[in-house]
Amino acid sequence: MANASSLPDDVLHIICDQLGQQRDFSALFSCALTARRWSDPALVVLYRLYNLSPIIGGGTDETEFNRQTTRGTKSFVAVREEQELVVRKWAILWRSIALSSFNWTSPGSPTYREYCRYIRALNLRDLAELLQDGKFYSCAEYFFAKPLDTVYFKSEKTTPRRKGAGRFQTVDFFSTVSSIGETITKKTLALEDISGRIKAEVFPAWIRRSPKLQSITVWHGSSLSDGAEEAIRTNCPHFRSLSVYQWESDPPNQADSQAAKVFEGLAPNTIEEFIVISQHNLGASSFQALNNHAASLTDLRISNLREDSLISLHHLKDCTSLRNLSLDDFESTTSLEARHNDVFLSLVSWLTSCPSLKQISLQRLLDGPTLLTSVLKTPSIHLEKLSITGYVAATPSARAFHAALTSHNSLTSLSIKADGEDLTQQDRNSLVSALCSLPSLRELELKDISDEFSTAHISRFARSLPQLEHLWVSGESITDDVLTPLSTLRNLRSLMLYALTRFSADALLEFVERLEVPGNKGFQLGVVNAEVESQVSEQEAWLIRERISERVEGGFDFNYWRDPDVDSFEGDSD
Repeated sequence: MANASSLPDDVLHIICDQLGQQRDFSALFSCALTARRWSDPALVVLYRLYNLSPIIGGGTDETEFNRQTTRGTKSFVAVREEQELVVRKWAILWRSIALSSFNWTSPGSPTYREYCRYIRALNLRDLAELLQDGKFYSCAEYFFAKPLDTVYFKSEKTTPRRKGAGRFQTVDFFSTVSSIGETITKKTLALEDISGRIKAEVFPAWIRRSPKLQSITVWHGSSLSDGAEEAIRTNCPHFRSLSVYQWESDPPNQADSQAAKVFEGLAPNTIEEFIVISQHNLGASSFQALNNHAASLTDLRISNLREDSLISLHHLKDCTSLRNLSLDDFESTTSLEARHNDVFLSLVSWLTSCPSLKQISLQRLLDGPTLLTSVLKTPSIHLEKLSITGYVAATPSARAFHAALTSHNSLTSLSIKADGEDLTQQDRNSLVSALCSLPSLRELELKDISDEFSTAHISRFARSLPQLEHLWVSGESITDDVLTPLSTLRNLRSLMLYALTRFSADALLEFVERLEVPGNKGFQLGVVNAEVESQVSEQEAWLIRERISERVEGGFDFNYWRDPDVDSFEGDSD
């Protein structure tokens, strides 16, 4: 059998590519340290995928979860040192990328390879987070050592103190990040994504240096106000996605006009995905201009809609190629059906004219249930994912929406958060029956609306929805009887019971013993509102946690809804 040293270079690249697809950064790092023949292909993949590295952002959610679960067995100093180590690695990664973009013509290369040429995404949001991390200051001197001192900008701040105000220097994050971005974009030619807070005057030049650019995410839409759309149109034939965190202005119509200028300045049917994450003043002009991309736009997500924006949504009437639509009402005070009925009818007409629609999310829209009822009753639409929040469940429009769910068995994911306080027993039974008529459901989240669900209601889900992989549900007085039917769900990976429960330790252990691999591998069980009557001790909870880890590599979170050692009437007296 051939040894590793005799393998052709192409094979080494294939091996490293496979490790990259598996996100096995540890193995790739080991390959990079093995030998020169291994280091080059390994480094190419490592830097190409740097933005997916476990150390980006100071550690992934999984890393943070592991820290939290081990804090009980580690000292504060040990946990602190572990966090500082992650930040040091994070800083080393970014320094190597920035350093590799410096002059390579002079004797003595600054880095082993020009790593910046390997990267596909320039995530300046992450760099800014690093510089602002409190633990970064211990390695700031190393990070900005020559030649990076030339891109290090400082600003002076004044802080009040007990004995008078004091002045101190800190990193000018915006200027420093912009300067580093400038040096990197001059060297890398393969960027497909740029994200961050970017100065409008430099952004067109960055775009022109990035002919493979496909997506942009900016902190504020004003970053696009100085000719970015022309640079994209003339230099980036593969561009398809635009995301903005904010797009506000004073006066408000300025942002609307800026956005319209961008949409009109791009080649028709360029944008496939447009996302607004936070506050904005978009309205009639920008929505109408977005129709220039009606044939290409398949993903539209707009958060924080104010009334002016809400009553302008019908201007998107030509955008009927949508597959994913998410709308979030910031104020949740305007009923279009009641106050702007013509706009409401136009909105219904638009939504029901989108035959390719697969995912829809309506957050806090007062007319959400009525709009969704129309969508669900449209024969040409076959939704797969639906999410709705912020409505009162005990109303005629809500009941009609719940009933309409029964006609949509294509749904695989359903999330509902609504006020269920005034639901009758008949309302709850009808809702459960409607949900149980969706046999393809793999994800079901019920928040607030299920607060008075019983053991029988949740058991019905287990018997009627065999494909469930994720279940989040509240309820009251849920007993051991629910665990047996839930244990028959062979694909269940996550069960969050935000209900008042009265589980015994024996029943929970028996439930865990019924879990199977591979279907339940990684199963996460949350019992977070246990009644004191449960009497599951800390030692028993630890035993359940250990057993679920051994059996399916899962986790267990258990909390009482109040401290069992404190009398319920303690502190009530005057």
